[in-house]
Amino acid sequence: MGVLFALALVVESGTALLGLRDMRIPLAHLGVYFDGHLYLEIAKSFPLPYAAEGPEYLGQAPGFSACIYLARLLSFGLINWGLLAILCAWIPGALAALVFYLLCKEVAAPPFWGGVLFVLGHPIWMTRAATAHSEPLAAVFIMLCFLAYLRGSIGYSVVWLSIAALIRFPAILVGLPLAFGVLVQRRGLNLRNLALLSVPLGCFGLFNLYMYLRIPGFAGVMEAHSFWWDTSWTWPFSALLEAISYWRYTGSLVFAVTCASTLFYLTTMFVGFRPSERERWFLPLWVAAIVLFHASLSGFTGAMGFGRLTILAWPAALLIVWRAVGPLLPRFAVPALCVAIGAFGLRYASHQITGALYIQRATQPFLRETIDRLDTDQPYWVDFRASSSQPQRRGTH
Repeated sequence: MGVLFALALVVESGTALLGLRDMRIPLAHLGVYFDGHLYLEIAKSFPLPYAAEGPEYLGQAPGFSACIYLARLLSFGLINWGLLAILCAWIPGALAALVFYLLCKEVAAPPFWGGVLFVLGHPIWMTRAATAHSEPLAAVFIMLCFLAYLRGSIGYSVVWLSIAALIRFPAILVGLPLAFGVLVQRRGLNLRNLALLSVPLGCFGLFNLYMYLRIPGFAGVMEAHSFWWDTSWTWPFSALLEAISYWRYTGSLVFAVTCASTLFYLTTMFVGFRPSERERWFLPLWVAAIVLFHASLSGFTGAMGFGRLTILAWPAALLIVWRAVGPLLPRFAVPALCVAIGAFGLRYASHQITGALYIQRATQPFLRETIDRLDTDQPYWVDFRASSSQPQRRGTH
């Protein structure tokens, strides 16, 4: 497990540094890019997060920002906010590999190489774990939720799920496979279990109550988030199919990775529902909950980001496949597979980081001020609607 943790940190840091290679900026500045600038201002507003002056920030979940805030306290203010944002992605990303290792042991899959594949097997995971994103931290608690479920502790499961949902709101969707496992597969339909399974929803409700009391005129998370992605319900995968015509002519590698990951998820949903895997049907349900929800949302922005929006399905999908084929592969084949996939993922992720830096530097001039304030604790709420630099709406979530 120590080797696995170290490997994950090396891959994450190596990916980030390769992405910065041509940009000539400090590592700490990377914490501002992608959605980092949003998380940082929310983190600076703790212990009472958010403010009416920043309405476009209200659709972001508080958990990742809370982690950055706690890291700032533990570092006694000696590490600037940008570097803390990066560390709060790297360390949970490495911890996620360890929890995946434990899940492999619980479902009788080869644990070490399963953990290596988890780190190297998905280029979008490599991108998210190397930069200031909330998905690695959310993935840790989702996997802890199902690890506790497999070990028979429903109480811990709902606690970990509640935390995951406050880190990444769509994480609450995996409450559906958890409820299926508890109420149907284990036949635990009773008042105690129903009360426990309602805890994540109750925590989400309390968060919304806090926001209504804290922010005058707060209209809900979806409304607040509509500035970045104004979406509605549509037929599953219709938005993704509409975006294919754009991707096909651009020759975008993002298109290829998105299609490959989508096909992978759909395949695991069918493989996971084999009768022989009945005790582990929560795994394909986990994949289905995340993938089908995001596939049923309209809008070009969501289609462009479908691969990253569904990354929380990656642990369950890999567990399904790895449990089925891992024990059957020749000993030499697994390391070779890890090297091949990892090399592609490293190239893809580093290019994604470099491309995001070029685009955001050109279209989001307010980031310069955010970078200049990485050592200050006072939040500065950007008025995005009044800004003349509107292209950021397409690339952030």
